[in-house]
Amino acid sequence: MSSRRPVASSPPSAGARGLRDVLGLATSAPDPQTHGSQYPPPALPESKYPCVEHVDLSTSETTISEWAFSECRSLVTVTLPPNLATIENGAFYNCANLKATEHGYKKRALGTEGQPLCLRMPGSLTTVGEAVFSGCRSLERVDLSACTGLTTIPKLAFQRCSSLVSVGLPPSLETIGELAFWDCINLKTSLPEAPGTEGQPPSLRMPESLTTIGNGAFTLCRELRKVDFSACRKVNIQRNAFSGCVYLEEVDLSTIEELKVDYPVFKDSVFLELTVRESQRDAYLATKLVLSDDDLDSVYSRETGMSPTATLVVVSEGTTDVTMEDP
Repeated sequence: MSSRRPVASSPPSAGARGLRDVLGLATSAPDPQTHGSQYPPPALPESKYPCVEHVDLSTSETTISEWAFSECRSLVTVTLPPNLATIENGAFYNCANLKATEHGYKKRALGTEGQPLCLRMPGSLTTVGEAVFSGCRSLERVDLSACTGLTTIPKLAFQRCSSLVSVGLPPSLETIGELAFWDCINLKTSLPEAPGTEGQPPSLRMPESLTTIGNGAFTLCRELRKVDFSACRKVNIQRNAFSGCVYLEEVDLSTIEELKVDYPVFKDSVFLELTVRESQRDAYLATKLVLSDDDLDSVYSRETGMSPTATLVVVSEGTTDVTMEDP
């Protein structure tokens, strides 16, 4: 599929409009500043390591406690325990310069070829807390692909990691929580990175085990071009999961055997080519998967609930059980 990137139009600004404005007043997407647990909490402890650039935890226990390195804005690299099992809530919250685990950083620093800057989690990791890397705006790549026991990326986990380009999702991943990647404006591909082939955009691949994508999980990930669900069989995509992904070009839901959607999901994805099965079409049109009722004005097609520049593709092979819920 050829690229349909806009020329003159510009994406919505989270800073100028705020989350609720970007998602629309009719939505119920949670605001990370007010929803659930408070991040930062009312009495966030002062950083114990305000001027530290590297922390060596290689001899530490299996748990990194909550808020342990929060607001440590000088921290660039960290050596993690080889048997790390748990990183608790907000452990690296707002570590604005955190870039990599030590090994990946040194390879780049020494000028050798190989892996670029990357925060790699050990395979022993099974639990990460809410907002664990929220606000780590220098992170470029995060690799969780070795974490075969990690089933959940919780809410706000990588919120506002604005430099994040690639993420390696765990092969055992079942749930991506609310606002987990909210405002990761440069996120576009999975690890290992595979640039788009000719006529095809780079892709964010979802693992076969995935069953739930939470409210606003990828909202405002404006550089996303393609989301690959081809390995998934049973998925619940919740409200605004991909709202504000204005450059999203390609999503194929036709391979999902059991699909549940709480609309709107792809709001503002005006260049999207969305593929569904024939058995999904009536339910899709009835619930306006892409846009809520308040958005269905003269700018949008009342048949599909999509921008005139977006495309709905219906394929006939196979059957799919589909449930789509009104708000």
